[in-house]
Order: sequence, then C-alpha cells, then structure tokens
Amino acid sequence: MLFQSLNIVAVLFTVFLYSQAEASITLNSTRAVFEGNKKEASVMVRNLSSDAMVRRG
Repeated sequence: MLFQSLNIVAVLFTVFLYSQAEASITLNSTRAVFEGNKKEASVMVRNLSSDAMVRRG
C-alpha cells in the first residue's frame, strides 16, 4: 500500500515538474488602450530568448 502511494506521488510530481511552461517574450501591458481617434497603440515586447519570433499583424 505504501509503495503504491509513493508511486502515485512520484508520477504526480513528475507530471507537475514537466508540465510547467515558460514565456520567451514578455509584454509591458495586458491591454492596448486606444486614445481618442488614434488607430494605433504601443506595446513594448521584450525577447528573453533568441528562439522567439514575434509577428505584428
């Protein structure tokens, strides 16, 4: 019984350990606010890794 419980804990720990995600880019804001009649808003994007590609559209 104890061995089975330890196996379950080990499996859950492994799943938790490998299911974490990391962001390679960060934004300085969670929302883009358009002022008045302007059609554009600025958001700062930082690349924390050289592996990321950011596309503006």
